[in-house]
Formats: sequence, C-alpha cells, structure tokens
Amino acid sequence: MDNELRWDITAVERRGQIQKAVVIIGPILLLIVISTVADTLAKNHDFSFKKIIAVAFGVIVCFLILLIVNRFFPYKQRSYILNNEGLTISKGKKIRRYLWSDFDCFYQYYAGGYGNYQSQYRYDVTGDRRRILEAEKSIEGSIFYLKKIPKNIFAKLYKTFVVVYSEIANSNAVSDFLNSHLTQQTMSAKTELGLIFYEFK
Repeated sequence: MDNELRWDITAVERRGQIQKAVVIIGPILLLIVISTVADTLAKNHDFSFKKIIAVAFGVIVCFLILLIVNRFFPYKQRSYILNNEGLTISKGKKIRRYLWSDFDCFYQYYAGGYGNYQSQYRYDVTGDRRRILEAEKSIEGSIFYLKKIPKNIFAKLYKTFVVVYSEIANSNAVSDFLNSHLTQQTMSAKTELGLIFYEFK
C-alpha cells in the first residue's frame, strides 16, 4: 500500500453530485412518499386522488427548490491527505491534522438505513432502498465516520465523528487505508444515538 493518499472534492464536483442525486434518487423518493401516503389514507378510509396529487406536487416543488439552491450554494473545496501518521483535512480555509491515535474506530456510512427494514405499510420499500444505495454509489464515493477517543471525563458524555468523503474512484483505496490503521465497526441505528458532534461534515 502507498504511504500517502491524496484527493480533492471541488465545489463544482459537489454541486454536480447533488444535482445527480436529485435527478436520479428524487423519483424513487417520490414513489415512496406517494405510496406511503396513499396507504395511510386508505387505512383511514380517507383516500383521495386530489390529496395524492397535492402531496406529489409538494414533493416535486421541494426538489425544484433544492436544485435552485444547489446551483447557487457556495460549496467549499475539500482536501484530504492520509499517510502513516494520520490524516489532514481541509474545507475551505479550515484545516486540521489528526493522528491515528486520536481515533477509536471508524464506520462506513450510508444513508439508506441499517440492516433489514420491516415496513408497517403494504408497500415494500426494500427494493427502492437498494436502488437508492446503488444510485448513491454511482453519484459519489463512500462516507466514513472516524470516531474520536474521548480525552477527558466530560468528552465521554458525547460522541465526536470526523467525517471523510471519498471519491467514487478511490473509495476502496480509502477504506483499505483506514483499515490498515483503525478497526472498522459496523454502523447501526445506535451508532448515531445520543449527543453527537461532527467535524468536517
């Protein structure tokens, strides 16, 4: 393995990722929302096509607003340097250096949920969740949460994660590099419970 790994995520790249996510994942989320609302209305014997159309229109408007905001949002460039001593992260003008000894372990994060999901509705979202996860992999790299070791008794009252965003092309390389220095833990719903602080999210 190389002794150093470097990459940047520019503002243009991040803006493109968000736009792709809205265009590709948006329709899947729209289907989930409409199906869930329709099922809820049917359970309450209050089904109405007008209400379904209103909900769909509201969701579409939210997506359009997100696209507009994304176009003008001032994203900051992120830069990462990983070596045998630790990692250096910069976001805009903010820069910080960490040692591997600062961390207890790391998690690979994904936004699709944890484990097997049991829906309370007739509509099964499992297939859509898989499609969302596959879409995420084609849009951006992996996200890693590095859990910091508490430095004092008060720090034990909360969790602190340093967030590392990889690119699609180097996700495996980043994962291998982290595994060579830290223990990887499986992320669960309990991982983000409690008082949590994020650095470079």
